[in-house]
Amino acid sequence: PPSAERKKDDSSTWKNRVKRLYHSRFVMLLSSFFPKMIQIIQRLANIRKPLEASPDALREKEKNLQKNTNPDDVEADFFSGMKMYQSLLSSTCEFIHGRASQLLLVRKHNIKSLNLNELKEIAEITDDFIQKTEQLCGKKFYGLRGTLKEQVKRFLEVFHTKNLNNLKVCLESEIWKQADVPREF
Repeated sequence: PPSAERKKDDSSTWKNRVKRLYHSRFVMLLSSFFPKMIQIIQRLANIRKPLEASPDALREKEKNLQKNTNPDDVEADFFSGMKMYQSLLSSTCEFIHGRASQLLLVRKHNIKSLNLNELKEIAEITDDFIQKTEQLCGKKFYGLRGTLKEQVKRFLEVFHTKNLNNLKVCLESEIWKQADVPREF
């Protein structure tokens, strides 16, 4: 279908654009994306306070209408609603973390060219985002954290290999001379 092709083209277009970004532009992208996502989650999290006042308000409303209701039914409805709300909040956070993971994964090949400070910058921004969203949702999320850990691991492997090769070249290019060593040693 044409719409599937268009969707694929749109997906590859944004991925290519993100891949080609300079590091500073990618950091700017993350620095604007994460706060906007936190605002969305914050708005959703702010609903909690009015919801928590709901059981008392419901009881008062029922008294005013002089209906014969069971207080246990009101409590059950309240807890069911709070469970649905928490599920919505968690799902939203998981969705947003998934999109953030995609952003990091698109740049997985660029990670090799970063220096330690650039990687630290990305890691700090992402970790701050993770902590803020977990605080707002009251739940741990491991997907984005795992993606970040994978990126850091990939960087460290490349960094280690590069430094090992440099050390090997230095050691092979040094001129070694035999030295007489006293027998006591």
